Amino acid sequence: MTAANGLIVAAMALLFLAFGYLGVPVAFALMAGVIIGTLFTPVSLPSIMTQLFNGIDAEALMAIPFFLLVGELMTSANVVVRIAELSQAMVGHIRGGLAQVVTVFSMFFSGMSGSSSADVAVLSRTMARPMAQEGYDPAFVAALIAAGEATGLNWRIRAATGARQKIQTYAAAMRAISGRMAPLYLVLRDAAAQAPELARIRDEIALRRAANMRLFAQDLIATGELRPELDVGEVADIVWSMNSAEFYSLLVQERAWLPQRFEQWLADAWCRLFLIESA
Repeated sequence: MTAANGLIVAAMALLFLAFGYLGVPVAFALMAGVIIGTLFTPVSLPSIMTQLFNGIDAEALMAIPFFLLVGELMTSANVVVRIAELSQAMVGHIRGGLAQVVTVFSMFFSGMSGSSSADVAVLSRTMARPMAQEGYDPAFVAALIAAGEATGLNWRIRAATGARQKIQTYAAAMRAISGRMAPLYLVLRDAAAQAPELARIRDEIALRRAANMRLFAQDLIATGELRPELDVGEVADIVWSMNSAEFYSLLVQERAWLPQRFEQWLADAWCRLFLIESA
């Protein structure tokens, strides 16, 4: 970077901070800083406008306002409270009823939101405080909410029609989960070599992953759409290996794949490996 380019970048940063200090919204402060700074470069103003338009010309961005709209509709209709009351009426009378309510609530809400992050956020805001007031341990509450989100995922997979849709649903969920958990698991794996307690946690996670992969394999085989020479163990092992934190990190972090590309490739690879129609 030359001295002139460095001064321009510094000027952009200072303008952004100045506009932000004056109360200008962050988006407009960023735009103003970049546009004013770019005026001192050979880049033309029409070219800047074209790049700005290309940056927002994506159909996926339409999901943002619609997701916010759904949130407002659910808030105005008091949907979250009604789901919680329904869950309470169904399982609240059972021993440990509030913990049971979290699981049932997650099953209902995950089918509506379709987002694991949204499920965890809503469960944390609506159920964590009542459980704390009832004397539940915070670590137990966090583990229960995480498990409830996984229960919602299992419900969405089982509700999917056909093996291909089940695979696509699972691959989408794994992309979201691996983006958050893969780096943490790799740190845990490396630390486990020096700490026996962490090694036990790592081994427990591995056993649970293997058990979940087997359930997913059984669900796929039950559709009757898989190649006849495949059994539950082989399908589970293939899913387990290709769904590992190491595999995700190799492609997304070291080979710079986009997470969306990883999701699409994973679903396509499993369909080619498992389904009769792709054989």
